[in-house]
Amino acid sequence: ASATHDRERMTWPSCWLDENRSLVLKAWGIRSFPTTFVLDGQGAIRFKNLRGESLGKAVESLMEEAERR
Repeated sequence: ASATHDRERMTWPSCWLDENRSLVLKAWGIRSFPTTFVLDGQGAIRFKNLRGESLGKAVESLMEEAERR
């Protein structure tokens, strides 16, 4: 992890720190920053570009879904 990653206490992968940034941006269709993706337990993109309360609710719904499995 980079110093920025550690300083910001980020516990998730961030493509702007990825050494293959251009490949990630093209593969995921990212055109602006920040872009957020919420993936489910199988790695499928379930939500994109959510912020604030909507992001929290999306994560909570996936956590509940995972607990039911």
